[in-house]
Amino acid sequence: ADVSKSFRHATGRLQWRGPPVAFNPSLGELDAALARLATHSRIACDTETEPGHGREDFDPEHDLLRCVALAAPDFGLTLGFRSVPKQPLPTLWRCPPELARERLRNFFARCRGGSIGPLLVGHNLNVYDRPILERERMPLPDYGLVLDTLPLSRNAWSELGHSLDFLMSWYTDAPKHKGRSGGGKVDHAAWESDRELHE
Repeated sequence: ADVSKSFRHATGRLQWRGPPVAFNPSLGELDAALARLATHSRIACDTETEPGHGREDFDPEHDLLRCVALAAPDFGLTLGFRSVPKQPLPTLWRCPPELARERLRNFFARCRGGSIGPLLVGHNLNVYDRPILERERMPLPDYGLVLDTLPLSRNAWSELGHSLDFLMSWYTDAPKHKGRSGGGKVDHAAWESDRELHE
C-alpha cells in the first residue's frame, strides 16, 4: 500500500478530493446544509477537541469542544464552538451558537439509521465524542443507531494503528491531517488558525 501510494504521489495520480464544506454558515445556510445532509443514508460525524481544565491528555469527561463536522461524500459542514487559543470565536459565528446547538440536537435526533433516517458513522464516536456532545447539549442517538468504526478497525486489523488520521491515509489517498509532536501525540499548538483546524 505504501509503495503504491508513493508511486501515485510521485506521478500526480493521488485520487483524494475533499468535498465542498460549509464553514460556520449563517442560520439559513446551516438549515440548508442539514437538509442536504439528511438526504443521505450515511453521514460521517467527527469533533475536534482540546484537553480541558489544564490537562495535557485527552479525557472525554473534561475535554472542550472546538468544532463539530458532518459530511456525506458530496458535501460537508463544520460548526466551530471554540477557537484555537481557547476563546469563543464570535467573529466566526455567523449563526448564534445556541441556535447551532439546537439545530444539531434536532438533526441528531432524526438520525435513526435504516429507512427512518440517516445512519451516523464516526471513529470513536460512541466512546469519545458521545460524552462531549452530551455535555454540550447535542446528544447523539442511542448506541445501536450509531456506527463506530474504531472497534471495527481494531477487530479487522489489530496490528495497524487506529487513529482516524492514520486510517484515512492507509485506506484512501487522503493526506494525514493532524499536527503531530513526538510519540504520535497531537500537537495542539500546530494549528495556525481556526479555519485550518476546521478544514
